[in-house]
Amino acid sequence: MQSTISEALTSAGIDHTREYRLSRRDRIDFLIGTVGIEVKIKGSRADVIRQLGRYAESQQITELILACSMRRLLYGVPNEILGVPVRKHLLQGGLS
Repeated sequence: MQSTISEALTSAGIDHTREYRLSRRDRIDFLIGTVGIEVKIKGSRADVIRQLGRYAESQQITELILACSMRRLLYGVPNEILGVPVRKHLLQGGLS
């Protein structure tokens, strides 16, 4: 899924970095300027919120986007974490 998203960003002329290291412990799926994008296809909501919280602590992040293929992971994720806005996007259908 990350490859397809990266290809779509490239096709749209959006400069991005894949697997960007925010810290020794944390590597976000994509960084576009100061916007971090995390892509999830599985996992628990609590784990996702904890992970986004660590990303929100980074001075490099001013906004987060959670792109997820499972609707249940999006429910309950706050719209803001540590003052950082969190946008949620459900990936529906196939990516092509």
